[in-house]
Parts: sequence; C-alpha cells; structure tokens
Amino acid sequence: MLGTKKSKFTSLKCEELSSFTEISSVLHLPTRTLQQLSIQSRDTKLTIGAANSSVNMPHLFLLDLSHSKGLELLSEGFSKYPNLTDIDITGCGLEQLLDSHFAIDSMVHLLKANQNKFSSLSKDLFSKLPRLQKAYFNYNGLSHLELPHMPNLRELELQGNKLTDFNLNNCPRLEHLYLNNNQLTQFQITPPAEGFNSSTKKQYPLRLLDLSSNNISVLLENQFELLGKLEILELSGNKITTLKSAHFAGVTSLQYLHLASNYKMELKRHTFEALERLKELDLSHIGLENLDPHLFGYKQVDKQGIFDHLPMVHMRKLYLTGNKLQHLHPRTFEKLPFLDTLLLSRNSLRVLPAGVFAPIQNLTVLNVGHNQFTKISRDIFTTLNNILALHVDYNQLPSLPDLNGTLPNLLTIGAANSSLNMPRLSFLDLSHVPRLELLSEGFSNLPYLMHLNISDCGLSGNRITTLKSAHFAGLTSLRHLHLASNYNMELIGHTFEALEQLETLDLSYIFLENLSPHLFGFKQVNKKGRYKYLPMVHMRKLSLTGNKLRHLHPKTFKKLPFLDTLLLADNALRVLPAGLFVPIRNLRMLDVGRNQLTEISRDLLEVLNKITVLQIDYNQLSSLPDLNRTLPNLVRMDVEGNPWQCDLFDQMERWLISREIAYIKHDYDCI
Repeated sequence: MLGTKKSKFTSLKCEELSSFTEISSVLHLPTRTLQQLSIQSRDTKLTIGAANSSVNMPHLFLLDLSHSKGLELLSEGFSKYPNLTDIDITGCGLEQLLDSHFAIDSMVHLLKANQNKFSSLSKDLFSKLPRLQKAYFNYNGLSHLELPHMPNLRELELQGNKLTDFNLNNCPRLEHLYLNNNQLTQFQITPPAEGFNSSTKKQYPLRLLDLSSNNISVLLENQFELLGKLEILELSGNKITTLKSAHFAGVTSLQYLHLASNYKMELKRHTFEALERLKELDLSHIGLENLDPHLFGYKQVDKQGIFDHLPMVHMRKLYLTGNKLQHLHPRTFEKLPFLDTLLLSRNSLRVLPAGVFAPIQNLTVLNVGHNQFTKISRDIFTTLNNILALHVDYNQLPSLPDLNGTLPNLLTIGAANSSLNMPRLSFLDLSHVPRLELLSEGFSNLPYLMHLNISDCGLSGNRITTLKSAHFAGLTSLRHLHLASNYNMELIGHTFEALEQLETLDLSYIFLENLSPHLFGFKQVNKKGRYKYLPMVHMRKLSLTGNKLRHLHPKTFKKLPFLDTLLLADNALRVLPAGLFVPIRNLRMLDVGRNQLTEISRDLLEVLNKITVLQIDYNQLSSLPDLNRTLPNLVRMDVEGNPWQCDLFDQMERWLISREIAYIKHDYDCI
C-alpha cells in the first residue's frame, strides 16, 4: 500500500500517506535530514497544517504533492517549513490557498498550483511570498487575482481561467506572462510603479506575452510601447478587427507575432513597419480578402526625418492559411528576401502571377494546396532552387508543367503527377488527385523515393485502371506504397518486381477480383541477363481489405516470408486453401473478417504460432476445429457475428477464457 524510495535520508518518494507524521510512525524513517519529499495520495486523504502536529523537517526545500486528490490544507499549511523553496500542489482539488498557509517572509521561489479549484487569490497571500519567481495557476477557474508589489516574479502562468482583467504594474521584473484562454476584453499597460531607478526609462522586461483565446476586440495605439524587450506576442483567437502600425510602436525586439483566428481582420498599409526583427508572422484564418503589396517592409527614418521601407531581413515564416485571398500582387513578398516558409493553403487563389516568388528565392517550404489553380506555369518554379517541400494538392490541376531542371533540392511533393525528375525526392503524395494519369515511365527518375501515396485518386473519372512493373521502374528505395480506393484497378503480371525494399503495400478498396500467384516477388537479374524472382524480404504489411476476392491461390504469399500483418477483410472469400499461411509463419495480425467463410481448418491455424490478433468476425462460421495447442501467442480474437452452434461456441469460449484472450460476445453469437 505504501511505496518508498530513500537515498541517504535526504530524498523520499512515497504514496498514500494521511499525514507527515506517518513518515516516522509508519515508514520508520527519520525526517530531520529530509530535503526533498514527494507524496502522491490519490486514494488517501492527506492532511497538512494541523495545529501542534508539525513534523521536524528543518532542511526540507522541495515538496511535491501533485495529484494528491484528497489533499486538505489546514490553517497552518506549509508555514512550519520555512525553508521550502519549491512547492507543487498541481491537481489536488484545492478550493482555496490562504496567506496563513505560508510562513512570514517565505522562501518559496517556485509554486505550481495548476488544475485546482481556486476562484480567487488575495493580495495577502502573495505578500507572504516576496521571493516568488515562478508561479503557475493554470486551469483553476480564477475570476479574481490581486497582486501586491512582486519584485522577484519572473514567470506567471494564468491560462485557462476566467480573468477579465490583469494589472502588470506590480510585476516590474516579469519576463513570461501567460493569460491565454481567459475572458479579457482589454490589456492595458501602465508604467511600473516600483522597482526601477527614476533615472532610467520605465520599461518592462517582458519577453513573452500570451493573450490568445480571449475576447479582445480593440487594440490601443502605442499599447505595447512599454514592452521594448518583448520577443513573442500571442494574440490569436481574439476578436480584433483592425491592425495598424501604431499598435506595435515601441515593440522593437518582437520576433514572433501570432494573430491567427481573429475573424475578418483588416490590415492597414505598412502594419508591421515597426517590427524590424520579426521572424515569424501568423495571419492564418483571419478572413483576409486582399494583401496590400505594401504590407511588409521595415520603416527606417534618418536624422532629417526622411524615411524608406526596407526589407524585413529577419522574416523566415509567413502563414496565410485559411483566408479568402483570390489573387496576389506580383510584389507582395518583395520585402521578405529571406523567407523560408510560406503557407498559402486553403484560400481561393486561381492564378500565381509571374514573378511572385522571385524575391523569395530562399523558400524551402511552399504550400499552395486547397486553392483553385487550374494551371501553374513552369516559370513559377524556376526560381525555387532551395525548395525542400512543395504542396499543390487539392487544386484543379490536371498536371504540372515539365519540372525537369527545376526544384533541384525537392524532398517532398504533394501534387498532381507530371514528368518528375527530382533525384533527391523521398516523399510523394498524389492522393486525391481527381484526374491522375500515370505515364509509361511512371516514377523512373525518383531513385530515392521512399513513400508514394496515390490513394483515392477519384472514384469516378479516374485514369489509374492498370498498374504494371514499368510504372515503378527505378524506385529502388521505395518502402511504402499506397494505392487504396482506385476503382477497378488491374494489376498486370509481376507488378511490384522492382520494389526490393518495399515494406508496406496498401491495395485496399481497388475492387480486385483476382490475385495472381506471381504478383509478389523481387526480380533479380544477373550479368548475363538471366533473372529469377526472389522473396520480398522487407515486406511487413499487406492490406487487401474491401476488394472482391472470392478465392486465393495457395502460393499467393509465397514470396512474402516476413509478412507480419495481412488484412483480407471485406471480401467474398469462401475458403482459405490448405497451405496458404505456410510461407508467412511470421504473421502477427490476420484479419479475414466480413467474408463468407464457412470453415477454417486446424492445419491453417497450426502454422500461425506468432499470431497475436486474429479476426474472423462476421463470416458464416458455425464451429472451429480443436484449438488446443494452437495459436500460442494469441491475445485477441474477434469472433462475433457468426452463426455459431451453441455447444461448440461454449467450448471455444472456455478456451478463450482459459487463455485470457480478449474477445467480444453478443447475445446472437450462437444458435
């Protein structure tokens, strides 16, 4: 019931204590030398702070009571342990935290009190904690918080509460402030009242301010001018409708500005002109319909007051996902020469104007997926020599232009097919391309491709009706191939003979009626041009779910000796032929559910010594053979939905229970 761990009697971890006195009375351990104490009493009420019941722990500096759900703090609380510096009472269900719980002039530096039920915290409480540096009160339901002068507080987390206001004035040295997910309608900043030399400019040292997911609708001009050291400003998920440059006056150190999900926000010209050091800007999901070509640029003013807008040379990431942009000006990104990530997905763009990416030749990630493009010119790609990931999926593109000689560093593409010559590409996602057509040379110029997905390329009007080995010639590194949901696909001959490294093959829902016994196997050719078909020793997972297979050849899986997962559910199989599983003795998961099987022979089961999951549900099985001394590693067996004979089902059920194998039983499982 009690678990303990001690080391030279300075550190103790234990469970289910009712008080500190049990350390000596029950655990028979000394307390005087304890420095670190951790107690988790999830099922036992732990009481601390009863009058005249303190335990002698003069050296205790760390106390962790987190997730002790029955914790009760009595009047004296932690006050008898004046050297405590770190306290964690997260998730203890406490409803109040009082000044009497702490010693006068407490040494506490760190207080973690997340996930309790505090509705208010008083000034008197914090007056007892003058040395507090880090305080965490997330997810408490706080509606009232009053702080005295806190000269040492550096980090304060108040996210997930019900606060409607906050006064920064009494925290002159605060560096990190989290107020996200509250009910703030405004955040006003006045000069710090104390803690600064009168000869210095009164500025807060705040570096991170999180105001996301509140109810702020209006920002004041010069609102953040006292936050000259601010580096991260989170304003996402509010109701801000207008932004202009005056809102960011004085925030000269800002590097990360997140404004996502402020519905129908208007950005005035040169909104970000004060933010010379900006690195990342998130403008996604704010209902933008237009991007002013003069939106970006840093304003530099000389001694005569003459100004110019210069490139924002620190900007690396710009997020414009989920807006209503229909067009872009060719000079939109002119002042962002070192941008490396640009996300424009989920807009209404129809055309990419010539030269739009010419100023941002350092791009490594470009996403223009989920738009309405019907054509993208080759010239757009010729300047993108540093692109590693390109996404143009979910558009109206029948094809891409000839990309030979372009995109030399591309590693990942989500796009419609084209003549691809990208020697470094490792990931290619062509799924959901409605009019995908495979050329005869297929993917022959992608020798390092490891993952290819051409699933669900349109159940109507799809052109992938036939696959043959020539389509995959040259894909010597391919490991994962997904072909699911391509209607009425025909697999010709030794379709996968070039794919020696293949590990995963998904052929589900392609309406296959037959599987050739020669479909699988790697073709090895010797110097004289003679060849033979060898086992595909890397293949681990094969999915044939949701086809129209009625029978399988006994040698279908002969060339897949290390297969560990075989999915054959949702077909029309009536019989599993003798010897079918002999070549694949390493199977760990077999799903033949939702077929029309009336019998499974013992010979089939006897070779499945490594199987852990067997699914035979929703067939026409009335019985199984004697299962004793079969399936030694089975942990789960799906048997429901069959017309079992009751006496035979009872026998099978006793076997399942005796082996502690998980299964589901319905009332209709036997007749």
